Formats: sequence, structure tokens, C-alpha cells
Amino acid sequence: MRARLGLESSFSLEIEGESLVGTSQVTGGRTSAQQLVGLPDTWSGDYQLWWTGAAPGNTCKLLLYDISPGARTITLHMTQARDYATCRISVRNLFKELDFYSRSVQLSDPIEFANVTVDPGVPLEITFQVIGKNPEADPGYFVGLDRIEVK
Repeated sequence: MRARLGLESSFSLEIEGESLVGTSQVTGGRTSAQQLVGLPDTWSGDYQLWWTGAAPGNTCKLLLYDISPGARTITLHMTQARDYATCRISVRNLFKELDFYSRSVQLSDPIEFANVTVDPGVPLEITFQVIGKNPEADPGYFVGLDRIEVK
């Protein structure tokens, strides 16, 4: 994790997806750190958290500690590829359903969750649930997380 702490209003934290592999909680499949180099996009740290072996209904839960309390904006930087899943992502009580299929391996547009309340002493939970896949997708229900930004 890289944190820049100053005045409360300027709190900023970047968390590399691969740094969460050891603490991720999955109901199916497993997470690992996958190196991504030599591709058109640039992944921060050249790695991602890669969730493989999942099936529809499986979840991957990430707990983020040491986030300054208050209203935060959580931005996810995800990977898209031919064999990636459609997911329901939840951050506290906010939900988004996104299709991570792409003909080529690339970073998704930033996925922003605004006004997320972080309570003192309580980890922020982010959950990914595989809900299916694009009809054009190759076999597999993969999910890739490059990094999380907290502001």
C-alpha cells in the first residue's frame, strides 16, 4: 500500500491489487498475483490480483484497513479480456454490475464509487460476485484487479 497522509481533506491511498492476494476471501477458485507486462496498457506495479477458477455465484471479498474515516471515493482499476466474467461489485451499500469482456487484454475505464462512508476502526469491504459472462467470451470466469484508489 502507498499512502499519502496530510490534511484530512487530502487523504489519498493507492492499494495494489496483488498486495491483497494473501488476505482475499473467496468462495470458489483462488487468487494469485499475475504479472502483466508487454501489453499496450500499463498496470501499476506490472501485476494484478487475478481470481481464477470461479463460477457464477462465487465471491471474492477484500477487506481494506487503515482508511481514514469519512466520506470517500473508491476507484477500482480492473482488467478486461476475452475470458473475463461479468461481476456484481459491492462497496458498502453501493452496487455496480459490469462486464469485463474485451477482445484484447486491457485496463477497464476507472470504476468509481462516490460518497462511501468509512467508519472508524472498521475495514472497508469490497466484494466481487461472478454473475455470468458475455456471450462472446471464451471459457473461464476470470477477474483481475490492478489497483484501488481511495480519496
